[in-house]
Amino acid sequence: MRSALVATAALLLSPPLAAQSVIQAGQTYPGGTRVLAPAAGISFQVPANLQGGYDPEAEAFLIGSQSQPNTVVAVLAYSEGTVEEVGEVVMELLADQGMQLQPRGEPQFDGTTLRATFTVWAGGQQGVLIGTIRSGPPGNTVAIIGFGPEPEESAIRSLGDGVLESTRFSAPQAAQWRQQLVGTRLVYLGQNSSYSPGGVGDASYASRREERYDFCGDGSYAYYMKSESYFSVEGAGGMSSTEEDGHQGSWRLVADIAGAAYLFLEATDGQIRQYLVEERQDGVVVGEGIYRAEQSPACY
Repeated sequence: MRSALVATAALLLSPPLAAQSVIQAGQTYPGGTRVLAPAAGISFQVPANLQGGYDPEAEAFLIGSQSQPNTVVAVLAYSEGTVEEVGEVVMELLADQGMQLQPRGEPQFDGTTLRATFTVWAGGQQGVLIGTIRSGPPGNTVAIIGFGPEPEESAIRSLGDGVLESTRFSAPQAAQWRQQLVGTRLVYLGQNSSYSPGGVGDASYASRREERYDFCGDGSYAYYMKSESYFSVEGAGGMSSTEEDGHQGSWRLVADIAGAAYLFLEATDGQIRQYLVEERQDGVVVGEGIYRAEQSPACY
């Protein structure tokens, strides 16, 4: 909670933007601004007399005011995901912020909107946290989390409800990004070699690594990796090694409220892998690797 409050205070000092604007980190949006998150396919309005901005550390759009610095509303959005899945993500993010939660009563779910109230402990302080998660017709989801001192519970609830009612859902841009990945093979080729002269014998080393992903339109993927290395010393012979690995399963591409795209791979053995994905001039970045895109021969 403390880090979110500090971030909110910093945002309030930044120059305000226009009455409608796409979310950008480091910018402040005054009350009345309709904030756009096109990748996730949602927009909402900053309440009057308040300000907000995106905080990369919290991975959320934070809304607050200088007159009530201990009360914050966080907005998160995803281009794809059920209410239950987003709820799990939100709980992980709150735990990463150092928040401990105790439910107050049973959550309420009407098929599209989940509401829950918690007692929260953070930074040695006790307060109230009110969470609301709603799924939209295109399959995208927004989460609105309000927290602050317990005497402000009614105001926090009203503030969160106002942001929720101003929320509009549209087709997320991430759906187009996903379509661009359908039928694509991403290929990584890495090579390395070295030579070291020595008193007894010269030494040399060479390695080669190949990785490839195939993404098919039915939501399936396949991954293959082969790594080869060779080491030799003059007069003493050499040795080589080969390693192969692979997995397959289902894939999803999900964008968050700031437009960052994440690739989720759920293998047939149940393991889930998550990578940040970015398209650049030199290729497609998946995690820490840069891959060349080509048509996949594995998808029909």
